[in-house]
Amino acid sequence: MSNKLEFTPLEEDWRFGTASLSRIHNISDVEICNILEGSVFSNDQLDSPRKINVLYHEIPVVFCDPIHPDDLEINIRKAPKGSNDLSERILNTITHKEFRRGSTKLFEPFKNILLNRIRTFVNAKRPIHIVLPTLPSKGQNSARNDHSIDDVSLGEMLFFAQLRDIVASIKKIYEPGAKITVITDGIIYADMFRNNNTPSAINYRNKCMLLRDQMGLRDQIDIIDMDWILQGEAHFPILRNYIHERLLYLWEKNPETKRRMDSLARGMIFNLPTPGGRFDKAIEAANTPFRELSMTFQEKIKFTALRYAACIIGLTYLQVIERAFPGAIRVTVHPKPASQIGLHLVNSKSTVFPYHGVVLVSEKELKLTKSIRKSSRIVNLYDVMSLNKYVEKVCLKGDKSSLYYLVKD
Repeated sequence: MSNKLEFTPLEEDWRFGTASLSRIHNISDVEICNILEGSVFSNDQLDSPRKINVLYHEIPVVFCDPIHPDDLEINIRKAPKGSNDLSERILNTITHKEFRRGSTKLFEPFKNILLNRIRTFVNAKRPIHIVLPTLPSKGQNSARNDHSIDDVSLGEMLFFAQLRDIVASIKKIYEPGAKITVITDGIIYADMFRNNNTPSAINYRNKCMLLRDQMGLRDQIDIIDMDWILQGEAHFPILRNYIHERLLYLWEKNPETKRRMDSLARGMIFNLPTPGGRFDKAIEAANTPFRELSMTFQEKIKFTALRYAACIIGLTYLQVIERAFPGAIRVTVHPKPASQIGLHLVNSKSTVFPYHGVVLVSEKELKLTKSIRKSSRIVNLYDVMSLNKYVEKVCLKGDKSSLYYLVKD
């Protein structure tokens, strides 16, 4: 397989129009609060620490040969019977329980919008266009994973296998099939979650492109960067900074905004890089009440929460993705009440995203199914360290990062 990075026409030549400055200046506090309410869902309380109990024991390391993409079998998901309408069958396929993250109640009020978009593609006999923002780069919180920032491994292979299943399942009932555009967002979040390590975010994106090509998915999956889109949005930084300032005010003055921003800030502890990369320090921070953390860390957490929320609100307010891909079916890793569909990036057993956690393989399921896909799920590293079972860290020869953890259950 070639290691040369090549671009599709969409990836190498991206242009997008600019929102008007007047629209940016017109965003109100009410709109900021409404978008925040529709974007942040968590029950975490700012001063409510986690209660994570880990077993600090040595995990033996074993080595293995690389897993080949062909080892990840294709799983065709059949749409539930009950409708003869092709567009509805396609929607039912995309929202199959193995693909869908979150309840169907979230998108049910918007079902007709989704169906009309699908019908537009069907009537034109064109592939269903699906858009998914994801794949920032590997998280650098050492309680969650043990990978370097630009490491692309089994988790990403399982992610692309999931997208391959979606495309194959649609093609089974609709010959033109589907085309998925993945919008990587590591660059725009690098200053928040990756210590401004933009080059590594770019490396991660490029490695994902190579993996996609190695899995034979270049014709089915485009990968572009959110930063490429925002280069045409000259006023976006102005909007983001303005929202940041208003959120800081509303966090203090508006009870509902305070509740949501407190919740977001608490969750940031597990998304920020761990100083020194120490697992025990990351667990200690998660288990510590917010007011007992150092003032420097408290300020960093609050700043990151504000910056992240301002970015999300700005993208939503300007309808950046909707304007870039009019008529596309939007899927999301964060299910919400909207004309979007929540997506499991790997499978319904996974509790976290492939770039945040590690792969855990059940030896029992592996022996039973003979399938690395069916026996895998993505979990936090601290979940592995909390298991009162025999676990092995499986690595590629010469690599310190885990390919996966094997639990002998």
